[in-house]
Amino acid sequence: MSVNEGDKFPQIYFCNSELIRVYDFILDYITTSNDCSQMVPIIILNYTNSTSFKLTERAENVEITQLNYTIYLNYKISNIYNPNLKFKFCVKEWKDALAFCNHITIIKKDGI
Repeated sequence: MSVNEGDKFPQIYFCNSELIRVYDFILDYITTSNDCSQMVPIIILNYTNSTSFKLTERAENVEITQLNYTIYLNYKISNIYNPNLKFKFCVKEWKDALAFCNHITIIKKDGI
């Protein structure tokens, strides 16, 4: 995964039905890593899941909007070792006939 030396890429895009595990890995990494300086600045995940998106307890400044059948979640996560290092999460979720579809954008920001 491109969490190390990710600063060489402007963004990474993943699309797969099993990406909830990747999301969990990224969430754990950005909250507990001592050094996120070389992490790619933008990560985009598209996946489907049988259950709705679960918001983490570490989410700050949560904003939830619903338009028709689509839910938009915006929130921030802070790194536990450097509280000025925050990550902005933008989640778009909708339900189709078979599953919940999620589009998640993670943006690394210093001092937001």
